[in-house]
Amino acid sequence: MLKIGELAKRTGLSVRTLHHYDEFGLLTPSGRTEAGYRLYSMQDVKRLQHILSLKQLGFSLKKITEVLSAETLSLSQTINEQIQLVEKNVQSQTALLQQLNCLKDKFSSGENIAIDDFLDTMEMMKMYEKYFDEEQLAKLAKVRGELGEEKIKELGQKNWPVLIAKVKKAMDDHLEVDSEEVQVLVKQWMELANQFTGGDSRVATSVSKMYQQEKGLQDKTGIDQSMMTFISRAWKHSNSKACNK
Repeated sequence: MLKIGELAKRTGLSVRTLHHYDEFGLLTPSGRTEAGYRLYSMQDVKRLQHILSLKQLGFSLKKITEVLSAETLSLSQTINEQIQLVEKNVQSQTALLQQLNCLKDKFSSGENIAIDDFLDTMEMMKMYEKYFDEEQLAKLAKVRGELGEEKIKELGQKNWPVLIAKVKKAMDDHLEVDSEEVQVLVKQWMELANQFTGGDSRVATSVSKMYQQEKGLQDKTGIDQSMMTFISRAWKHSNSKACNK
């Protein structure tokens, strides 16, 4: 049996928090000393693990009480869900780590670092938080890891700018979305986009929304709302044509 002070020290919780859990009816100690101090058993420790795991998954104390009372989610199931959450967080943090490593490498090599390098990194971090949920960030991190920094650099600095310029010319030339030239371009666009999104439709939708709403991103890449609409119309035509075959 563990005294409340020992349990608090071993778990990193405060004695006050353990008192609160007791008063809330979440974690009642199995025993007390003659002096009245709380004593916690192995079963109490398991219940505390369950409480903290559910709390990390976003459950309120009231909801945790209901779950534990109804036994709708076992400790084993909760831990499995917690593992999935942690893995997603690790992957999204890995993406940020890769970005920061790029800055570090520039420092190490003595390469000149423009203020835009820092601003772009911070801007991207905030934009990603705004438009992508944890699952999508994890997907992007996985794809980024599979592609590798060199391939990403090649796609971002060479393939995309060339393709964007071709699409802009097609728009300036007033080519129809069903023209052969535009259909070739939209196919290349989708193939390139799929490399970045891993073919995930939810990620693709979030990317599209980000480009439609972020004026700074439009100015930087040349992909504005009119181009997104043009590509969307061309892709719809391509799909309808395929369905009619």
